[in-house]
Amino acid sequence: NETYTLVVSRDGTIDVPKVGPIAVAGLTFRELKASIAQRAKTQMIGVSSHVTLGTLRSILVFVMGDVVRPGSYTVSSLSTLTNALFTSGGVTTVGSLREIHLKRRGVTVTRLDFYDLLLKGE
Repeated sequence: NETYTLVVSRDGTIDVPKVGPIAVAGLTFRELKASIAQRAKTQMIGVSSHVTLGTLRSILVFVMGDVVRPGSYTVSSLSTLTNALFTSGGVTTVGSLREIHLKRRGVTVTRLDFYDLLLKGE
């Protein structure tokens, strides 16, 4: 029996001893566990794995536009657009909940219509 404490690198991989690097960026926790279990099973006969989640990182987000307190905020890496909006105090009275954009490096990654979320769950 061996126990390893592994950290996800900046490039989105973990280096599992005796198994090698595994790309985990963008995977759900369930997919991560399945991927590691499959690799361990195929590369090491008779070995099973047990994966747990340790410390999560915080990320820095910048909220701008018609929000109560625009600025930079540190939030959990599991935060969503709605969490960031809530952290900044919400939308002002002249702001719109129809066009909320998530941008990375100036490129829109996704757009959120908050009314669709509230009224339809979409």
